[in-house]
Amino acid sequence: MIQSKFGFGNLKLKIIENQFNIEDEPCSGCPIEVDCEQLKQIIDQDRNVSTRTIMLELDICQKTIVDALKGINLKFKLNGWVPHELIAEDKRKRKADCLALLRDQRKEKILDRIVTCDKKWVYYNNTSCKGGWSAPGESAGSVARRALTNKKVLLCIWWDCRGIIYKEYLKSRQTVNSAIYSNMQIKVCDTIREK
Repeated sequence: MIQSKFGFGNLKLKIIENQFNIEDEPCSGCPIEVDCEQLKQIIDQDRNVSTRTIMLELDICQKTIVDALKGINLKFKLNGWVPHELIAEDKRKRKADCLALLRDQRKEKILDRIVTCDKKWVYYNNTSCKGGWSAPGESAGSVARRALTNKKVLLCIWWDCRGIIYKEYLKSRQTVNSAIYSNMQIKVCDTIREK
């Protein structure tokens, strides 16, 4: 290790000539200074930007960015809870993307043969939380958390490329076990045969 830094025999020569310096030499690492105005501009453009994204954009190490954000009194706080809803444009875009994928399968119609299943807890009140940068005097919005006793049902849904084949809401406090899964498979097969 030492030989790779100073070269073979050079360390001994430097010690003999009293040229050995134990102080760190200047190196070409990440810059340790950040342009705070540029950093504020980036944060103002997108309050949800991550320090990793800023690191890649400014070519400065992440720790330096975190320290600079603390220096300009910015902290990462979670935003308030907001309803998770898709606007009409998002729904239209998703539908268009799915239709494009379906048109692309020209050689084999394998999507016609795939039937899949998933289960999901469905809450009567569905909310999500986001985060963003704010100054010390600013507060993140607040929203009540979902109550522990909030009603929910377990939805089991089966679908293929044409849409939903079968769905079943399980009773309260009931989960999917092998017997329930087998019964659902039988019902799905019956539904497919009826088509």
